[in-house]
Amino acid sequence: MNPTSNPAAQPIVSRAQIVATIGPSSESPSILRDMVDHQADVIRINFSWGDLTQHAEQIAKIRAVEKAVGRPIPIIADVPGPRVQEGATHTYDRDKTISITDRDRECIRFAVEQGLDYIALSFVGSEADVLAARDIIAAAGGKQKIIAKIERAVAVANIEMIVAVSDGVMVARGDLGNEVPLEQIPFVQAEIIKHANAAGKSVITATQMMFSMVNSPVPTRAEVTDVSDAIYEGSDAVMLSDETAAGKYPVETVAMMERIIVETEKRTARARTLNPLVKLDAVAPQSSGSPTAPAQPKLGKLIIIRHHESEWNKLGLWTGQHDSHLTDYGFEKSGEMGLLIKDIEIDQAFASMEVRSIETLSCILNTCTTRHVPTEHSDALNERDYGDYTGKNKWDMEKELGPKLFECVRRDWDCPVPNGETLKMVYERAVPYFLEHVMPFIREGKNVLIVSHGNAIRSLMKYIEKISDADIAHVEMLFGGILIYDVDSEGFMLHKEMREVESKVNA
Repeated sequence: MNPTSNPAAQPIVSRAQIVATIGPSSESPSILRDMVDHQADVIRINFSWGDLTQHAEQIAKIRAVEKAVGRPIPIIADVPGPRVQEGATHTYDRDKTISITDRDRECIRFAVEQGLDYIALSFVGSEADVLAARDIIAAAGGKQKIIAKIERAVAVANIEMIVAVSDGVMVARGDLGNEVPLEQIPFVQAEIIKHANAAGKSVITATQMMFSMVNSPVPTRAEVTDVSDAIYEGSDAVMLSDETAAGKYPVETVAMMERIIVETEKRTARARTLNPLVKLDAVAPQSSGSPTAPAQPKLGKLIIIRHHESEWNKLGLWTGQHDSHLTDYGFEKSGEMGLLIKDIEIDQAFASMEVRSIETLSCILNTCTTRHVPTEHSDALNERDYGDYTGKNKWDMEKELGPKLFECVRRDWDCPVPNGETLKMVYERAVPYFLEHVMPFIREGKNVLIVSHGNAIRSLMKYIEKISDADIAHVEMLFGGILIYDVDSEGFMLHKEMREVESKVNA
């Protein structure tokens, strides 16, 4: 099987998201595609500038890129609010009792017609602004999610109620800096992020994160630290405004921000749960005077988790299909993995017939849900049979076989084991089972959890990600690893997210 890409050769992709604002510098199809290729996850349209015809053209370009890259790109419609332009700067009309203007209503209805994903409300003062926007969305026949922009002192005072009724919040530090003493901004930012994290709501940190890159191909050291701090504090996304809308280096800015996020995530707590901005489910764009296109059926998510530490794993023994119970540490970490997927409602679960997989699944379900989840067990998901090597110490075997043959046995596609299985043989039983038993649930829109073993999971990854025979040797699935896939109807990857619980165990 020839892959369309080589995941093993690609850099690590950040978990936190990048929101890039589209504008004159980035609305050409080639620049927009380059930004997305460099891990711009979400596109923001600033409705304070331009007219609806221009925005319709931008939306069409974003959707063309979305189709070309084969992964969902959520779009945020950022409406102006009671904005008052004063030369090159702006403020807001403090006499307004509600932040939503007639222009906002027009923009929101347009966003619903176009099937956009989020409405970002400017100058929110209280939960009443958010609830009023929901009424407008509902009246237009939409179900868009709402991001409350926190940029007024009164919004900071009302943060708990605003977070409670919103789908997400934005720390909009530009206007916020006009209402809160500048020296307090870092602490207000941390407080807003904390409230959003506690409520399980998406939080975006925005404004001048890499502003020097409007005119410079590299950021300042302070800007690098700013982006890193925002991620470290718990931001689910960081946003670029002028940097990508009007700057000279939109692609370079996105690429640099991605590098900073990836490096920061290497050094932060691995068990953190993110609340990503996601594509609106089953919203079909509408065009004036034409019937609404039928919504595409929503596919469920696929979550794949490797069992945690067993008694034989702890001893460094090749376990294969030998039944070995989890250690106390393995039970503890399995429960933590359940907490990491608590934001996803599991409809159906699968596991192997081996006890360490069954115990891991039980711990995960006990912590991630209170619902009964139907479960199916199959030996098609069992670990690779290590034959005559079963029960032998791996590191003693490395000395006996030599490093090259040892790595061949552990990782390669078709390296034989005396009286055992190759990875190819595992693939030949695991993948047909996945297609025949798992994929029907996903096509029905159900979220499916699979708990299995390192080599069984590698064989599934090979199919799902279209990894070549040679490249699969470089793919590893560690204890504590969680794969969350969006797949197409054939089971091929559209998008992948990785979550991890910190683990002291080596594969």
